[in-house]
Parts: sequence; C-alpha cells; structure tokens
Amino acid sequence: MTPNRFEGKVGLVTGGSMGIGRATALQLAREGAHVLACARRKPRLDTLAEEIAEFGGKFTPVELDVGNIEAFAKLIADTAAEHGRFDFLVNNAPSVIGGMIADQSIEDWRANFGVSVESVFIGVQ
Repeated sequence: MTPNRFEGKVGLVTGGSMGIGRATALQLAREGAHVLACARRKPRLDTLAEEIAEFGGKFTPVELDVGNIEAFAKLIADTAAEHGRFDFLVNNAPSVIGGMIADQSIEDWRANFGVSVESVFIGVQ
C-alpha cells in the first residue's frame, strides 16, 4: 500500500456499500483519494463513512440506484462540476434481479439492463 498514491484524486465507486465495492472504496480512501460511493442502502454507506473518517479519509456517501439513469447522470454531472473532474470510476454495482430468465418479466429485464449496461455507459460517457 502506498499511503498517498491517490492524493488529490477524485473517484466514484458504484455498488460501494458492501463486498468488492466497499473494499475498493475503503482502500482508495486509505491511499488518499476523495471517494464517492453510491449504493441503494444508505445505512451501509454511513457505516463505511464512519470507518473512513477514523483514519481521516475523504468520503462522500450517496444513496442512489444506478439503474435510475437520470439520477446517476445527475450525480456524475454534479460531482464533476463540484470537483472539476473524475480521475477514476469503478463500475461495480451488481444486477438487481437474479433467477431464470424464463421467470423474469420485461420490467425485471429492464432493471437488470439499466444497472448492468446503461449505468456503465452513462458513467463512462
């Protein structure tokens, strides 16, 4: 670990409240980045914020479903305007509905597509 490798960098981690997204957000903050993490579960983000605050890291928790493309695009635009840029984006948000495709409705399909494909497109764009 390089303590300040990402000092002055700004990044966004989707699906940042648990698992790989949480670990990534935590590590990036440890290495000096200002990390924004978005997830659907705010309490988990708040717990992560407390943990990052303990070592003086810079962290902004954002309750957001990246499948809501308009809200995700607004988050990106607002963050870029506030910080002047993004240095990195970790597209980690998982699909939200599992199971056999034969058992899914078109609404389920659209929700999965929104998270898995459209949010990545919006984030990278």
